[in-house]
Amino acid sequence: VWYTKDGKTWTELKSAVIWKARHEHSAYVFKDKIWVAGGEATPLNSEVWSLEIPPGWFGDG
Repeated sequence: VWYTKDGKTWTELKSAVIWKARHEHSAYVFKDKIWVAGGEATPLNSEVWSLEIPPGWFGDG
């Protein structure tokens, strides 16, 4: 999982994840976590995953 603050420089948040690739999912922030829910994956399932947001990730502005 990667993130960027400026759209140019990317930082790796987590090098390995155990969920399968998917599309048409929902992603949102709630209680200092990024949540990924649903989407099309093979086989179909109803997984919900979360990642801790690094301190200061949102910064000012």
